Amino acid sequence: MHTRNIACLARTLLVSTCLAGAAFTGSSFAQGSQACPEGSMEYACLRAEGYWAAQWAIQTSAARALSQVGARFASGDDALGLLVAERRRMADQRNAAERALYEALAITDPASREEATATARSALDTASARLGEIDATLSRDFPEYAQLTSPQPLSVEATQALLRADEALILILAGDRSTFVFAIDRDGIDWARVEVTAAELGEAVDLLRQGVDLDHGRGPWNAVAVQSSSATAGLPVFDRQAAFQLYQQLLAPIEARLEGKAHVYAIPSGALSSLPLALLVTEPPSGADSDVDALRQTAWLGRRYAMTVLPSPASLRSLTRFGASRASAPFLGVGDPCIGARAGAGCERAPASSGPQQRGGGTRGVFNASASTDGVFLADVEAVRALSALPNTRPELIALAEAFGAQPSQDLLVGDGATEANLRSTVDLSNRQVIAFATHGLIADELPGLTEPALVLTPPAQASEGDDGLLTASEIARDLTLDADWVILSACNTAAPGGAGADSLSGLASAFFYAGARALLVSHWVVDDAAARRITTGTLSAMNADPSAGRAEALRQSMLSMMDDPQFAHPAMWAPFVLVGQNRPAE
Repeated sequence: MHTRNIACLARTLLVSTCLAGAAFTGSSFAQGSQACPEGSMEYACLRAEGYWAAQWAIQTSAARALSQVGARFASGDDALGLLVAERRRMADQRNAAERALYEALAITDPASREEATATARSALDTASARLGEIDATLSRDFPEYAQLTSPQPLSVEATQALLRADEALILILAGDRSTFVFAIDRDGIDWARVEVTAAELGEAVDLLRQGVDLDHGRGPWNAVAVQSSSATAGLPVFDRQAAFQLYQQLLAPIEARLEGKAHVYAIPSGALSSLPLALLVTEPPSGADSDVDALRQTAWLGRRYAMTVLPSPASLRSLTRFGASRASAPFLGVGDPCIGARAGAGCERAPASSGPQQRGGGTRGVFNASASTDGVFLADVEAVRALSALPNTRPELIALAEAFGAQPSQDLLVGDGATEANLRSTVDLSNRQVIAFATHGLIADELPGLTEPALVLTPPAQASEGDDGLLTASEIARDLTLDADWVILSACNTAAPGGAGADSLSGLASAFFYAGARALLVSHWVVDDAAARRITTGTLSAMNADPSAGRAEALRQSMLSMMDDPQFAHPAMWAPFVLVGQNRPAE
């Protein structure tokens, strides 16, 4: 017994060391797995601890997108705000004490060094002790905030307890030398070490995104446009063989654990988080990639499983606190901000459509950032106003409103009404079952000084902390109180170097969950308006028709109808949206 425990502890330390960072080398971890024969106690321990440590790696990376949450909450004068503000001060004092200790150790005079070291250690101990007390209070009195800012990993057993018999969970962690894939269901856990590095995975994802990018998918391998109806003519060619190869590399090794499952939770990482797994191909593709009939016959992963993306396994547990929404108003739509050609006089009028519109791109390098005195990012409102207009987002919101029996004249914040101030003050957000944002989405680091994701709204005449035209993740978490079954983000673009877009999606989702949303329907790339309207209305209609099937199955049914339709058979049309969050209300 003691020998086994010591061996398990040794494996735990090995795994924790290898996976402690968001980007790990994987070499020692791989050596550890090879040293333990499969089926041994040590192997089982390494597998379980690998799953635990992999969660830490993913959560460390995603935390960057929520870096401003503490600053936002610290500006409040309630009990939580005061506690968070004190924690920030104590963290500063601890950091200062650490620096003082390093400086003291460099003093050459022994007596002076001893005195300075003792003073610095005392200050460090005091600050660290108080930080521990504050963290304990946050975990006890404000568990949702603690889960938002520092989620704790789940054990294999805790994860299994949260899964249904027809469900599985996969976690994919890419490293510098290899990628690790974990698959869990109620009966057990499988894992695989895949000889694909994070850099190679990024290249594969970039190639596949070239085939769905409506703005930039025109590289040399995308020279041939899909030839069919006017709805798909001119789209980039999607490399189905590359999608099949990626499926073979990542999911085929753990496929047995997924057999017979109807629903799969997915926790991807890095570049893979910017690619909907539904567009991977499970069988060798036939026909030409430019042939619509071949696209319709393709064995997409989305045909096999309903899928839900999670920021982390811990969010699966935190979402169990949500039952069905008790809101009575069915819908609120926010979009068509007064920007670009729509800025200025007449913005409140319904716009004339200018043909197909795309969202989520064309913002890089546009902003000049500024910051308030407490370090909170403020946007340049004139630069926000200069973003391209999105006139076709209003018809999309109207269609959604009508699908839910809402009144477009009363249940939409559009044009000059689509402001941060109106969102906070004129609408009871806690009484809306579905909230849809149809506008530009920005990812962290897309703008100078922007350290968190944001949604673009109508900018004010002058920026303030309460309204600068950008609704950020930290503002969502601190300022919005929701009781929504769905939040639709027909706005996001997760394409970014180094997985920054993936971190932003995770951070944005976590912020909405904290605010009270059960699930998000999020786009991964710039979206064709007709496709966005069909998939969002189709998903919500399917959910209304059979709520017991779950949100992921409703999305899958909507995608299936588009896969089979020649007008929408290209994955650029049916695959941009993913479900993030809760699949079914807690019972």
